[in-house]
Amino acid sequence: MKEDIKRKYECMVSIGQCGRAKKKILDEFEGGLKEHYARLSDYQAEILKTNPGNTVKMDVNTKVNGDIYFSSYYICFKGVKDGWINGCRKVICLDGCFLKNSGQLLSVIGRDANNHIFPLAWVVVSVENKENWKWFLDLLRDDIEMEGGLGLTLISGQHKGIIEVVKDVFPYAQHKQCTRHIYANFKKKICRLQFKNLFWAATNSTTEQQFQEKMEELKTISKVAYTHLMERDPISWSRAFFEIGRACDAFENGMSESFNSRIRVARRKPILTMLEEIRTFVMHRIFLMATKQKV
Repeated sequence: MKEDIKRKYECMVSIGQCGRAKKKILDEFEGGLKEHYARLSDYQAEILKTNPGNTVKMDVNTKVNGDIYFSSYYICFKGVKDGWINGCRKVICLDGCFLKNSGQLLSVIGRDANNHIFPLAWVVVSVENKENWKWFLDLLRDDIEMEGGLGLTLISGQHKGIIEVVKDVFPYAQHKQCTRHIYANFKKKICRLQFKNLFWAATNSTTEQQFQEKMEELKTISKVAYTHLMERDPISWSRAFFEIGRACDAFENGMSESFNSRIRVARRKPILTMLEEIRTFVMHRIFLMATKQKV
C-alpha cells in the first residue's frame, strides 16, 4: 500500500498512516464494533429462522443504570451436532484463544472416525473464567445429549477452573490434561534432557507398573520433579491410567490448536464477520470431508 501510494501520488506515507487508513476503510465496509454487537440479536434470529434446530444463546449483563453489556454468545449448528452424535468418536477437546478486538473465543472440537478435526461448538465470551466455561459446557451437554458424560472423553489444557467445571458438568466422563501444557510448565522448573525423556516415557507408559518404574527413576534423580508431576494427577495425563474401551488414547490437544490456527485471520475481525467466517469454514470442511469419504 505504501509503495502504491508512492508510485501513484508521488508522496511518502508511513506504515502507521497506511494501517489507520486501511482500518478506516474496513470499518466503513464491515461496520464498527458497536454496530456488530448491536446486531447480534438479529444474527441469532436469522440463524434460528433459516435452520430450525440450531442452538444460539446470548447472555448479557444489565447494569444498575439500565445499560446492557455483552457477556457471551454460544453457537452450535444442528447439522454439526447431529453429525457428531451419529458418526464421531465420543472425544472432545476444549480450548480458548484471544480475539483481536476484545474478548475470547472458547471452542469444543471433536474427532471424526478418521481422527480428523470436527468443530462442534464455539462461544465468544468477554473473559475466560470458571463461570463462562460452565455456561458453555452446560449448553453443550444439552446439545450433544450426554447427561453426566458417561462414555465421553474430554481433553483440555490448564485453563481457569476448567477441571472443576468438567467434573461438575460431566461427572462420569474421563478427563485428560494436555501433556504439552504440563510439560511446558515442567520445563520451566527443570530443563534437562534426562527429565524430558523420563516425563514422556511415563506419559506413554501402557501399564501402571511401567509408569511407577519411570516415576521412581525420576524420583531418585529429583524429588522436586517427581512431586511436581504427581501433583498434576497422573490419572489425567498418563496412558497407563486411561480407561479401557475409550474411543481415543490421545493426550494432546492438537485438534483445538489446529482450529485456533485456522481461524487466526477471522479472529482479527469484528464479531459478526468472524462468526460468519467460522460458520463458512466449518460448513465447507464438513462437506469436503464427506465428499472425500464417499469417493
